[in-house]
Amino acid sequence: MHRVLNNGSALQAYATLEFCRRLGYDAELIDYVYPNEYHRKQRMSLKFVLLKFVRFFLHFIQGFPLQKTQRLFAAFYERWFVLSEKKYESRQDLQQEKWSYDVFMVGSDQVWNPRHIVSDNSFFFDFLSPNLKCVSFSSSLAQKGLTEEQSKLFKEQLQKFSAISVREKNGQILLSQLLSRKIESHIDPTLLLTKSDYLPIAKQSVLKIEEPYILVYILKYAYHPYPYVNRVIEEAHRKTGLKVVCLDFSSRERLRVKNVKYLRSVAGPSEFLYLFLNASLVITTSFHGTAFSLNFGTPFYSIVNDEQTGDDRMVSLIEQCGVSERIIVKNQPNFEIDLNLNNELIQENLRKEREKAENYLKFVLS
Repeated sequence: MHRVLNNGSALQAYATLEFCRRLGYDAELIDYVYPNEYHRKQRMSLKFVLLKFVRFFLHFIQGFPLQKTQRLFAAFYERWFVLSEKKYESRQDLQQEKWSYDVFMVGSDQVWNPRHIVSDNSFFFDFLSPNLKCVSFSSSLAQKGLTEEQSKLFKEQLQKFSAISVREKNGQILLSQLLSRKIESHIDPTLLLTKSDYLPIAKQSVLKIEEPYILVYILKYAYHPYPYVNRVIEEAHRKTGLKVVCLDFSSRERLRVKNVKYLRSVAGPSEFLYLFLNASLVITTSFHGTAFSLNFGTPFYSIVNDEQTGDDRMVSLIEQCGVSERIIVKNQPNFEIDLNLNNELIQENLRKEREKAENYLKFVLS
């Protein structure tokens, strides 16, 4: 899902591509435009139409920030992606193609999440003939269970895969039981590359912040973190005295902080990397916000839901890196803000996970 206007999606696609090329393979991204008209029709409802109208109105009064963001992403695609010669605008375009790649690989960011693919089986390679080799790497379901109908679909579609790798432990357990075969689990593709690998991209950032800052990256796609998250941010500001920089922070949830900057429409992938590289502290509810903080050795706190959910991505990754003290559970009454991070332990654990992923990719691609 490399064309979604989401920094994590774009960067995981780039990292997968770049890592395969470093292994010596002539790799490229099938330029499938997701979401497309099919997905928009599937999600069409009165609520969706009203939401679309409200978003347009907000974009209008803010000076169309979406267009500015799209330009930043377009520049990233052109500079860093290696795309197929043809752009595939629909499922039908994929099905009509005469394919000739040696190996087809699907991954990673929620490509197998039924809520997102809405019956689009392209991410299961339903457009390939049975004799072609397909594998997955770090594919994400981002949920703990499947309905009976979804289970039937997964069982049918995944039979043709010669090797299956998922990103979360929940997904590994679920598919192992469903398919009665070995399912591998690997780190998010963005973690295949190191901090130094991302520096050339971050240097292209059009955004510069001179003074030290706390980066706040709060998303609401998994759960609603407000108003509790404000308490964490305000406490971090009180303890450190640092400027607060908010990326994708809801304008309705104003902070009781004097020195705060709200970023709007200024963060494509280069700017996103720049912000995480240079932050003194990160407070986030985002999986990729967590992943890049870990990868860059930036002190961070990830705020997770206080209720049991199927989306265990952040907790799983943080525990994998051995720093579970960086987790704050929503509505947790007491917490301490500490800028010291055991980066040596994190990098050693990431090194082991990279090696495991590299061995898997070498094996399944050879």
